[in-house]
Amino acid sequence: KTEKFMKSPYHFIVIDTDQVNCSVSCKAIMQAARSAVIQTFTQTSDGITYIKEKYSGQEKNKLILFLNMDGTETMAWDFIGDFEKEDDKIKNNTTIYLLSADITAQARWQAGQFSFVKGFLPRPLLHEDLMREIFDKKK
Repeated sequence: KTEKFMKSPYHFIVIDTDQVNCSVSCKAIMQAARSAVIQTFTQTSDGITYIKEKYSGQEKNKLILFLNMDGTETMAWDFIGDFEKEDDKIKNNTTIYLLSADITAQARWQAGQFSFVKGFLPRPLLHEDLMREIFDKKK
């Protein structure tokens, strides 16, 4: 398992309070990148702890994090605020996409204040969205 972690070019974390949406996201990721390392969390605190443990001090693997905004927008912004305090190596190797079914202008503006937040993707996360946004491929 450690060998796959170090060798895989794609590392993903999904943080969503809904386990079903975590499963849907995992399926979409596996369709797009079969060798991906994927972790899911229903609590933001578990996600940040995992990131600190696995990604502190290592620069080899890039991390893509999908963070649910629906119904838990305050929790998502709290996570981003906590993440901003993390080591620069972690922040520089992490790209965050916010998942939401309804994206407001205020949320777009707020997300733009953080260099590590790349943008928004629709929730639930679909294979087509990953191919277009993450892997830059038209399907």
